[in-house]
Amino acid sequence: MTYGFPKLHGVSVTLREISDKDIQEITQLMTRSVARFLWEVPYPYKRKNAQDFVNTSRIDFKLLRAVNFAIDYQGSYGSSNLLIGTISLKDIN
Repeated sequence: MTYGFPKLHGVSVTLREISDKDIQEITQLMTRSVARFLWEVPYPYKRKNAQDFVNTSRIDFKLLRAVNFAIDYQGSYGSSNLLIGTISLKDIN
C-alpha cells in the first residue's frame, strides 16, 4: 500500500514534504548553534549533507520508518512561505 505524503496547515505554519528545493535553505539553517543540539548531524553542514537528508527522508517515508516534515512559516499580510526548519517522527509502528 502506498501513502500520499501528509500536509498539515496551521494558522501560521505548514508542515509539508521536504523537497530538493529546500536543500539550500536547510544548509543555511544548520548553524553551529543548531547542530550542537542534534544527534548525528555534522558541522559544518554541507550541501551534500542536506541532499542526503532529503533523499533519506523520501526513502524513510516510503518504507514507513519516518516522516520528515519541512516547516514553512506564513508571514503576515500574505507574504510567501519561508522554510524555518524541519521536524521528524521516527520509529513509527
